[in-house]
Amino acid sequence: MIILAKSFGILIAVLGLIFLVYPDRAKKMMDFWKEGNRIYGAGAIRLAIGVILLFASPQAAQPFTAAVLGVLILVTGVVIFVMGLEEVKKQIAFWESQPILVRRIMGVFVTLFGILIISI
Repeated sequence: MIILAKSFGILIAVLGLIFLVYPDRAKKMMDFWKEGNRIYGAGAIRLAIGVILLFASPQAAQPFTAAVLGVLILVTGVVIFVMGLEEVKKQIAFWESQPILVRRIMGVFVTLFGILIISI
């Protein structure tokens, strides 16, 4: 399970690097997720990653960190379903409207988050 969790960390870190170098890709990804009901797919992915991190936490080098990250990611997945489609789309529209510098900074944070998951 720890290998799967770290694989998600690698994927997240690479995604963050792509957003950092190509900030317009972040906007394209947001456009993708806000079409139709796709945002619920993102919520389901977050729920799955959260569960994986929770199950991997006993085997992790930093079990407390892995468990906390798992819970946080689970909560963000639940929030997507609780907020509802239209409210989540408003949030996405807000982040899409931000300047390129903000999207690059988001890329830095996403990369660091991925690295944190890899390090657990």
